[in-house]
Amino acid sequence: MKIVLVAVVAWVVGVTTYFAALLLVYGERLSWSGDTKAALFWSALAFSVLLFVLYVPVLRRIQRMLHGVKPLWPFPLAAGALGVIPTALIALLNGGDARSMLSHEASLFYVMFAAIGIVVGVGFAVVNRNVPAA
Repeated sequence: MKIVLVAVVAWVVGVTTYFAALLLVYGERLSWSGDTKAALFWSALAFSVLLFVLYVPVLRRIQRMLHGVKPLWPFPLAAGALGVIPTALIALLNGGDARSMLSHEASLFYVMFAAIGIVVGVGFAVVNRNVPAA
């Protein structure tokens, strides 16, 4: 149950990072346009599906390999790197191709899912700090 709370916090951090990058890199501000709603919807959908299908299994595997959650750094590193997968999923489900993975919009999703991954990785390690690796 704690991992669900970590996921919610991670998604909020990721969305905040997305909009900060939108402002800082592209000079655009948050608006409740269709694009904003689509970004929120697709990011929530992709992350909620992949949390238990991809992120948690990979982090559990790392935990087993390390026989625990120390050192901490592999968890946020791996989860941050996994951000490529939900970005690709979003692009492909919206009719994109490999070229769309290099778009400005994709770069915002990379930033968002990297931030989400860092929070999930750290949160996973903290939640599991007293759990012996199976």
